[in-house]
Amino acid sequence: MRKWANQFINFCMVGLSNTVISYAFYYGLKAIGFHYVLAFSIGFIISVLNAYFWSSRFVFGKGHANSVVRIFASYGVTLVISNLLLIVLVDYLGVSMEFGPILLLFFTVPANYLLNKFWVFK
Repeated sequence: MRKWANQFINFCMVGLSNTVISYAFYYGLKAIGFHYVLAFSIGFIISVLNAYFWSSRFVFGKGHANSVVRIFASYGVTLVISNLLLIVLVDYLGVSMEFGPILLLFFTVPANYLLNKFWVFK
């Protein structure tokens, strides 16, 4: 249990850096005129590169040869679902474009942890 808890804490630390990277790109690209969904997608993809680098070295250890493909697939799934949820939040529920992506963390953090732990770096 202690190993799992430490692993989750390390995952959250990597996730914090992913979040900073993702939102820096999101807000920066939005500020220069990118559509919010495109800005979010670009930030998300760049943060996946960061996630793979640190997760394979700091959180889960070296994965197998398929780890790179699997991490992009798992984050790709959460990207699609996140974009759909973001559209619903912003366009249909009236949540601001600035606050909507923050709400998505309640979905993406647990989903990505479980996918990484049990599929990408199993």
